[in-house]
Amino acid sequence: MLNFNIRNVFEQAIETYILHEQRYRNGISNGRRILSAKFQSCSWFNSLGISLDANADDRSDESNGEEEVRSSAKTRTAYSCIQIIKENHRQQIYAVEINNQVQYPDGILFASVGANSIQVYKFDTNTNKTQLVHAYLDPDANEEYFACAWTTIDDKTETSPKVLLAAGGERGVIRILDINRKSQHTALLQTGAINHLTFAKAKPNLLCTASKNFTVTLWDVLSSMCLVVFHGPNGHTDQVLCVDINDKCTMLASASMDRSVFVWSLASEKVREQIDLAENPMHEQQRRLIKAYAVAFPDIEAKAKTLHSHYVDNVQWYGDALISRSADNTFCLWQPIIGNTTKASSFKLLLKWIVHEKEYIWFLKLDICRASQLLAIGTLDGQIQVWDLRHHMHNPAVDFVKLKNMNSKAKISRVSFNYDGSILVACSDDSRIFIWKRK
Repeated sequence: MLNFNIRNVFEQAIETYILHEQRYRNGISNGRRILSAKFQSCSWFNSLGISLDANADDRSDESNGEEEVRSSAKTRTAYSCIQIIKENHRQQIYAVEINNQVQYPDGILFASVGANSIQVYKFDTNTNKTQLVHAYLDPDANEEYFACAWTTIDDKTETSPKVLLAAGGERGVIRILDINRKSQHTALLQTGAINHLTFAKAKPNLLCTASKNFTVTLWDVLSSMCLVVFHGPNGHTDQVLCVDINDKCTMLASASMDRSVFVWSLASEKVREQIDLAENPMHEQQRRLIKAYAVAFPDIEAKAKTLHSHYVDNVQWYGDALISRSADNTFCLWQPIIGNTTKASSFKLLLKWIVHEKEYIWFLKLDICRASQLLAIGTLDGQIQVWDLRHHMHNPAVDFVKLKNMNSKAKISRVSFNYDGSILVACSDDSRIFIWKRK
């Protein structure tokens, strides 16, 4: 059985998710933002180039999909592979991301990044068919996109919210694409490749990036301003592989190849001042003169061997707790302890488990569906491991479901749930996208 503290974490995580959703929805019809019909499908903008090198295989792969179940209760983790998309660039797809902030009629919108291209697809949940609705080809053939993230910002000048997709990679250029206007909203430049990026849920204009140059950077995408750089003598000493911002936008977590996880405060007076200057049009003159504020000391340091002994390529907030994963397939659920005084390694380890695989592999990105309390991550041999965080955590090292498909043999780099966990999208090194649907 789970101990009382861990059960509290699970219960608190779903309560925090529900509270955030209520505030986010803010009375919008049906509880989720819905785009008007004119934005449901459109061709991509010619000014930035068109790539139609992706096509969907409409054949159902349900008969080929099977599960290896390591737990008796499997209803919530029972998925079928219903479609496979093959992208014609024939290179690794590093990331796939479902847009969970906008509900499209009868479907979901998701993006993929690989090579120097960005694709946006719409999957119809009624017909189980996928349509390529947008495509972007970077003018630099040597660009290689590693990550993407969605955000939705209310725009008073339009009837629908502004839907933005951010993508970054090898060259350090962050493309912010406006899906509604079919244009590039802005481009941000950072020294060093972008390994990962994420938007703040409570402040959707704030973008955080993890970089190859050991830094974590906070941006305002509406003003195109670099606000805060988290780096210094007590910062990361190797590539930062993953970042995440908590629901309240008060803390930022970063994971690195230096085998550590740092927690940085976003609630300090100086950081808040930077954010306010960028957001407040009353300070336009000050905003033009603003310089990035440097934060050199994290609030909490979970250094090597205290949690992980290998590259830490995943960290994600789970309510007020964190779930992190390292390249040796060690998973940790832990609780940061924030007090009046800062202490190194000030945290409480709640649960730790190791999934034994044939070899170590890093740069696999997990995803957590907070509504359904599911965690999923890909494997080196083309499978997906799924945990039910609500019921199956008494022995997590073996108590999980493996999703397998006969056409999936390459490494699964990234997985993404839709908002209720009924759809799971995954991408692989052989330029394939797999769409799984709950049975």
